[in-house]
Amino acid sequence: MSEHVMEIKTVQTIRRRESRAGITGRFVKYLYTHNPFYVISAVMVLYGVHRVFSGSEMLEHRWLLLQVLGGYTLAMAAAAVLVVRVGQVWDDARMMLLLLVLLFGAISMSFDLVSLQDPRAGRELLASGFVFSILVTEGTLRALRMRLSWLLRIPFYLQLALLFCYPMWLADLSFRGEAASMSRWVLLFPVAAGLCLLSLWPAAHCDARDKRPTGTPWPRPWYPWTMFFFVGVGFALRSFSLTVTFEDTGGLASGFQGYFLIPLLFAGCVLFYEMAVQHDWPVVRGMALYAPVAMLALAFPLGPRNVAQARFLAIMAQYDLSPATLLLASAALFYAWIWWRGEAAGERGLVFSLLALSFLRPSFGTAALETTPLAWPLLLLLGVELTYGLRRGSTWRILAVLAVVAIGSVERLQQSFWTDYRGLVPAALYCYAILLAGLLFDDAPARWIRRHAARIIPVVVVGMALTLPWLFQENVFVVSSLTTLGVVVAVLYWYSELRLRDLANLLTAVFAAVLAWTEWSLLGWTDSFDKGEGWIAAGGGSLLIGLCISLAKGGGTSRTLVLLNRLNRRVHGRRARRW
Repeated sequence: MSEHVMEIKTVQTIRRRESRAGITGRFVKYLYTHNPFYVISAVMVLYGVHRVFSGSEMLEHRWLLLQVLGGYTLAMAAAAVLVVRVGQVWDDARMMLLLLVLLFGAISMSFDLVSLQDPRAGRELLASGFVFSILVTEGTLRALRMRLSWLLRIPFYLQLALLFCYPMWLADLSFRGEAASMSRWVLLFPVAAGLCLLSLWPAAHCDARDKRPTGTPWPRPWYPWTMFFFVGVGFALRSFSLTVTFEDTGGLASGFQGYFLIPLLFAGCVLFYEMAVQHDWPVVRGMALYAPVAMLALAFPLGPRNVAQARFLAIMAQYDLSPATLLLASAALFYAWIWWRGEAAGERGLVFSLLALSFLRPSFGTAALETTPLAWPLLLLLGVELTYGLRRGSTWRILAVLAVVAIGSVERLQQSFWTDYRGLVPAALYCYAILLAGLLFDDAPARWIRRHAARIIPVVVVGMALTLPWLFQENVFVVSSLTTLGVVVAVLYWYSELRLRDLANLLTAVFAAVLAWTEWSLLGWTDSFDKGEGWIAAGGGSLLIGLCISLAKGGGTSRTLVLLNRLNRRVHGRRARRW
């Protein structure tokens, strides 16, 4: 029994040792495969440089700081060339090349205090760093025989120029005492960075068609687009550092908030969409389409926590702007562009962006809905939809635009006949617009309207004849124009279709117009008839009803149909001979 227990303990001990050896082996294998020591080295060197060259040490030994950073950058580039040329270890070289991009950004961020104290010395250091970065990039590409097209190389150097030259301009503003202008330009840095990223759009557009070898074992788009992802990360870090260095917040307090990232993310969204279209990536394209809407989460600041954040929001408020309005305006341009390119989702995005821009009034952390919308986004949306609807012959778009116009006119034109009786006049005009749309267009909604117009027209014209004279006794223009418009619509339907029922509708519309005029005339004689106009109108109507019944008894219905049919054939024959 004791021997059996000893065997079990021995087996358990062996398994524990194997498990520990397995964990250690997996960890060693992970270190060997991914080799994170280059990242660890860069972090440790940059932290050490920050500790050594802090405060007055940076001002006294600024050229030594550039030499240390430049020397380490050269060492990293030389190591990348060595591991490729000697061992073809491209996986390790990839990390070192990406670290070079971040080191360029670190060099551009290292001389902010020097630029504030001595702008001339700062310009010399930053210009030297910019030239050094270009030389290292060109030397590394040539040494590794890597191909980077000019569609990518020129935007990359433009982005490096922004990183190195922007602090020069801010330092010059600070030296001249223009603190307000400096704050505005700090706020505009993410916008400038986003525009620099958008300079990559021609390369994204041509990326799928470029089949030339890159000189690396990495497939497209991993090379070279991963490099520009790190450039975007550098821009985000630079946006934060500018709000720390060039604003009087004290310490590490910063005016940076989430909306500083919106221009960078928006530029990335545009580039991702273009690459998804060219490479036919439906999932990435769908994500890029809805990304501007998701960015609204960053567009509502939670309120200023320090002086710099309040200053940035106040600068935008001076121009009646906010992060949300700027994002929605940019999203409207983006969606209009992709809609013009044939993306159906672009129309929905444009409608959402302009409606949100019109009705949303953003404040700190919230978005309030306004009952009185901003006019220009709504008018722009209506103009775009109306133009597209007329060009494409889209009935529902035209009617939707006219419905919004009718509702908006009721809200704007208060205390006039236009809004009497809850907007009866625009409602009547909208009914006529629906009937006319059935004649002007030939899509499915228009055909449906034409099929049912023979039943709609009599109801509309008779209803107006019975109600308008009573409701608008003092406005002959409303009564005459609406009843006459009913006759015109009936004439157009009859002339376009030449059906007997359309001719009957025309006669009904004429009869309704005469009836409306008669009612309005009788209602105008209120003083002479001592308010008995209703009885007179009822008596006239009874006379007409009785006359119609008598004619029907004498065969007048069939004779009327024969006459109408003969008239319809005669008009049809004349029109056929004319054409």
